[in-house]
Amino acid sequence: LLAARRIGTTPAWTQRPLPRPPVATLRGLAARPAVQRARELFLLGRPGEARSEWEPVLRNADTATWRAAALLAADWNWYGQAIIWLARAGDWDDLVLRFPTPWRSEFENAAQDTQLPPAWLYAVARVESTLLPEARSGAGALGLMQLLPDTARGVASSIGYRLGDNSQLFDPAVNIRLGSVYLRQLLDRFGGNPVLATAAYNAGLRRVGEWLPAGTELAADVWIDTIPYSETRAYVRRVWEYMAIYESRLGGTAHGFEVERIEARAP
Repeated sequence: LLAARRIGTTPAWTQRPLPRPPVATLRGLAARPAVQRARELFLLGRPGEARSEWEPVLRNADTATWRAAALLAADWNWYGQAIIWLARAGDWDDLVLRFPTPWRSEFENAAQDTQLPPAWLYAVARVESTLLPEARSGAGALGLMQLLPDTARGVASSIGYRLGDNSQLFDPAVNIRLGSVYLRQLLDRFGGNPVLATAAYNAGLRRVGEWLPAGTELAADVWIDTIPYSETRAYVRRVWEYMAIYESRLGGTAHGFEVERIEARAP
């Protein structure tokens, strides 16, 4: 990926459709009462209850069943569960299933409003929540782009948007809008440097300011490898990888969005 970006070419992605499980496996899974209940609960907008029916059926299943689960979930537009069970099955090459583009008008509208590449917004949401709009972290971050309620309220206030109770953050349209504005604010705070903004989205402004190189600037890829928090280091790498995949999926580029250097902090 880094080499392709360095020479200005499109990475040679390998897109291989998921191997189809036996028809009997797919039909058998779909016919299970717990799976039928999971589908109805998901379609009723109750994903937590749907998972409570769905996951016990799959927990100790074989690879063919996990593949069948991924295909069923994709058919229902339960994007996050399709991604999860593809990963459990060890299938990495079906990029269409692994990197879907739901809520496309919401992402594209947010990208237009904030003048950010939609591929970046998709990549952050994909890393943050696996595209599960009901996602909730242990730290209390909510929704697709995993916003802390206090952060979301500050962002909403800055654009004159009235945010009600925290449950609004599970609405993809609201979460995408506020998450994209927050990314824009971080980008502006770091002088238009999306690598630093991405790191700050995960680790916070103060820490990223402390991690700037001392004395001399660094190449962006080198700086990423110096991030002292392993979680943030892996996070930035994944966002950049996923952004490249989404550029390909969306048929566009993040032209002018590449970063070569990270400037040193002021003495």
